[in-house]
Amino acid sequence: MMGNLGLIFLIWKDPHLHTPMYIFLGHLAFADGCISTTVTPKMLMTFLYKNVMISMGECFGQYYFFCISATTEIFLLVAMAYDRYVAICNPLHYAVVMSKRLCTVLISMSYIIGFVNCDLNVGLLFRLSFCKSNIIDHFYCEILPLYTLSCTDPSLNTLIIFICASSIQISTSVTIVVSYARVLFAVLNMKSKKGRKKAFFTCSAHLLSVSLFYGTLLFMYVSHGSGPSKTQDKIFSLFYTVVIPLLNPFIYSLRNKEVLVDVIEGNRTLQIKFVLRGITDQPELQIPLFLVFFSIYVITMVGNLGLFFLIWKDPHLHTPMYFFLGNLAFTDFCTISSVTPKMLMKISNKNGMISLGECSAQYYFFCFSATTEVFLLVAMAYDRYVAICNPLHYAVSKKGRKKASFTCSGHLLFVSLFYGTLLFMYVSPGSG
Repeated sequence: MMGNLGLIFLIWKDPHLHTPMYIFLGHLAFADGCISTTVTPKMLMTFLYKNVMISMGECFGQYYFFCISATTEIFLLVAMAYDRYVAICNPLHYAVVMSKRLCTVLISMSYIIGFVNCDLNVGLLFRLSFCKSNIIDHFYCEILPLYTLSCTDPSLNTLIIFICASSIQISTSVTIVVSYARVLFAVLNMKSKKGRKKAFFTCSAHLLSVSLFYGTLLFMYVSHGSGPSKTQDKIFSLFYTVVIPLLNPFIYSLRNKEVLVDVIEGNRTLQIKFVLRGITDQPELQIPLFLVFFSIYVITMVGNLGLFFLIWKDPHLHTPMYFFLGNLAFTDFCTISSVTPKMLMKISNKNGMISLGECSAQYYFFCFSATTEVFLLVAMAYDRYVAICNPLHYAVSKKGRKKASFTCSGHLLFVSLFYGTLLFMYVSPGSG
């Protein structure tokens, strides 16, 4: 996920990568991310639990989104092969042929064919009835193991999926083979050794990705009649659902100079160092401040984690108020852990250096925990409102008023302190 989303972000961010090849590559990374997202989470659950339950709707849904992503990826690979053919065999007209309109059409058609193919395959599943064993001997809802559980004759489904898979595989693979045959002849006819090397360099990553993806799909769907074992089915499925989405970002990143340059420049940017001034530069205050804030940090850590553990351990505290309070303690723990250690390092050794990446990460976790805390305080206020203002569930008496005041005072005090500091810090910075 990090590799594919990172590749999409790099292509989106850098105007130099807004070319047909990288536009196709961005959509390929998106398809890989979708494949991994539809399959891997459920597979990880099977490692933790012996039997993982999945409803028929969830099963069909999982296969449907996987099928769309995989079919779209096949046609994106074809579009990328055509792009390489035009770039090498007709370089003078490349900008005209591979126009923005043509790229949009090729990408749109890839998604449309993916939807149509999967609508047909998944739609035909509803004609089957499942009254045999409900155990799918696979790590995700693959369509072929589903057929073995059907009480209805799945011959029609098997035939249609074979025809669809064969048609897609043959038509796309022939297109790719013809494109690269033309590319090969064009490369061999180049007089410049440097030109041949550059042409091979631009095509090698795509050829490797195509070989991996098509090879596994060929064995899985087109040659299914040869009777591969269930273990082989799982290995092939594991390869094109988990391994290939992992490899593609590395294959294309390592084989494309522009992506490498962009990544290197991004890393250099993240390595920029800043200096934190700290609270004070007076040497005589360093040790007392360190002891004070270290003590505060330890007490805060012990207090919040202890409160969290106590609420988790005691069943009597499993009420909404203490549930919110436990999460509030956790966010306080995250807030102080993101800020205090670096502050203590600055006080102890005067080393206030922090990189842009560390600075961004520190603010990210602080912002995340502080924002979460704001909404937890809102949830706790609503909880107190329901507990006190609902006469059907709370007896209004003198003792009740005293108890209500007691339960709200702590929350009101904390809200006043928290919102007061945020108000002065962020809402009114113009006052200096």
